[in-house]
Amino acid sequence: FLIQGAAPGARAKSPPSCARPRRRPEAGAMPGPFLMTAAPSGQPWQAMLQSAPPAVDPSGFVGGHWGECMHWAVVFEMQNPGFGSMPEYSESGPAGQVIEFADECGFGNMATALEGNENATKQNMQCGNNSFVFQQQMAMPQAQVMGAPQMSGMVPVAPPVGAAPGQLRMSQKVADPYALLATMPSVVIEEKMNLLEASMGVLGDLVGQDLDLNMANKYVIKTHEGHPFLFAVEQSDCFQRSCCPACRSIDIDTVVLGQDPRVYNAATGEVDWSINPLGTGIDLSGSQLFMKMHKDMQFTCCCFNRPIIDVTDGSGQLIGRILDPWACCGLTFQVEDPRGEKVFEARGDCCQWGLLCPCPCGPCREVHFEVADAKTGAEVGRLKKVIPDCLKFMVADNVDNYEVEFGSVQNPHMKALLIALGLFIDFRYFNERS
Repeated sequence: FLIQGAAPGARAKSPPSCARPRRRPEAGAMPGPFLMTAAPSGQPWQAMLQSAPPAVDPSGFVGGHWGECMHWAVVFEMQNPGFGSMPEYSESGPAGQVIEFADECGFGNMATALEGNENATKQNMQCGNNSFVFQQQMAMPQAQVMGAPQMSGMVPVAPPVGAAPGQLRMSQKVADPYALLATMPSVVIEEKMNLLEASMGVLGDLVGQDLDLNMANKYVIKTHEGHPFLFAVEQSDCFQRSCCPACRSIDIDTVVLGQDPRVYNAATGEVDWSINPLGTGIDLSGSQLFMKMHKDMQFTCCCFNRPIIDVTDGSGQLIGRILDPWACCGLTFQVEDPRGEKVFEARGDCCQWGLLCPCPCGPCREVHFEVADAKTGAEVGRLKKVIPDCLKFMVADNVDNYEVEFGSVQNPHMKALLIALGLFIDFRYFNERS
C-alpha cells in the first residue's frame, strides 16, 4: 500500500526542487470554484489548502493537501473532458485554479512544481496508473479507518478513472459531516429536475393524456454560501413512487459530497439525466453516508394512521422521527428525538399565497413554515419552500427548493432533522405534478 511516486516509465520527469515556503496561505485569497467544492475529507479544498503551506517531497513533487488537491483536480478534468464548456471553468480549469490560488496565497514559486504534479498525474492516468505522484508516508490511527487495523506506511490511493467506487484500496480520512453542519447557520435544499420526467409531463399536457412518470427524487443540499455539501437520493422502488402516492413507503439516502466525482457531477449538474424509471440512476456506494430516512407503507386516511418517518445517521443510529399529525387547517409537523420526546413543531398557515395560488413570482412563489420549540413555543428556526424559476414551474411545477434556517438550533443532529423535515414536507405535499 505504500505509494512512492508512479510506476517506472509512466512518470514524467520530476521538476526542479523549490524552496519550502515559510508562511501560511493568506486567509483573504480568493479561490476558484473548484476550490470551494468538498474534498474527500468533507471540508472545502480552500480550507484544507489554507491550513498548511505547500511542500515539495524529495522527488520534486508537491505533497500534502496541495498535492492531493491537484490530483483530484486532474481526476475531474480527465473524467469530464468537456469541463471547458462549464461556466465555472471557462477561463481556468480546476488544475489551473489550484496554481492560481497558490500564487494568490503568496506561493508563486510553487507553480512549476504544481505544474509538474499536473503533467505527471495526467501521464500516469493515461497509462492506467492512478496513484498519487508524490511520496506520502503516514501512519493512520485505527479510528480513522473503520474496521482497519493500525498500520504504518499506508496512504490513500485514488480510484482508477472510471472504476467502480468499491475499487478504492483504502478509504481516505473523512471529516465528521455533523461537525461541519454544526457551524452552518442555514442550508438550501435544491430539488433536481429530471429531464425525462419533465418531458413526459409536457407531452402529456400537449396530447391531453396523463403521461406522468415518477422518477426517483434527488436533492443537492448546499451551505449558506452556496457550496454543495450533501446529496439526497430517493431509494423507493418504481411501484411505490407510481402507485401509492399517499400511502407509499419512502426511503432516502443522503451522502456527503466529495468522495466520488461521479456523484458530485450528478449532484451539481443543471438537471437529472437519469432515464431508468426502475432505479435511481446513481451509485452511492463510494460516498460517505450522512443520513437515512425510512417510512413504511401504511394506509392513511384523515386522522387515521398518520405518516411517520424514521431518521438515522450514517451508522444506523436513530436520531429522531418526524410525524405528520392530523390538522384541520394548515400543515403541521412534529419532530421527535430518539427517546420519542417532541422537540420541534413546524406549522404552515393554509392561507398563504404560495398554497392558494402558486406561481414563480412575488409572495406566490413561497410557502413559509415556522419551527417552534415543542415545550416553550418559541420560534427556533424557519423553513421556506421556494419555486425555483419560471422555466421549471412551467415544465415541472413539482420541483421546488427549500431554505432551512437553523436559527437558535445548535445541535448538529437536530439540524439534520430539520433538513429531513424539508425533504419530508416535499414528499408529503409538493411531490405531485399539477
